[in-house]
Amino acid sequence: MFGKGGGRIVFLNGSFVFVQQLPNDYDGPWETAGVDVGLLDSALLDFSSGRAAMKAKCGGELSLASMSVSPGAPHLDFFQQDRNGTPKGIVEIHPGNFT
Repeated sequence: MFGKGGGRIVFLNGSFVFVQQLPNDYDGPWETAGVDVGLLDSALLDFSSGRAAMKAKCGGELSLASMSVSPGAPHLDFFQQDRNGTPKGIVEIHPGNFT
């Protein structure tokens, strides 16, 4: 997905992190620092139709880490809490390490 675009870090969140034995998707913010957006797969930047293109290609939803869920709450912070506000872990992946 990130290919030659230079994506360096993706943080994955989803039911696989804490509850569901057979999760059906994931969510995660990705860092934009050092990324050449023009070289990214277009599915990563298509936020239309409920991110349908992204879900079809990636099997989950990725967002920009710098985007806010609500004022003052970046996605990265949001994903490190469960629905009750209890802190939880997320998975950090470095896509450049995969071929």
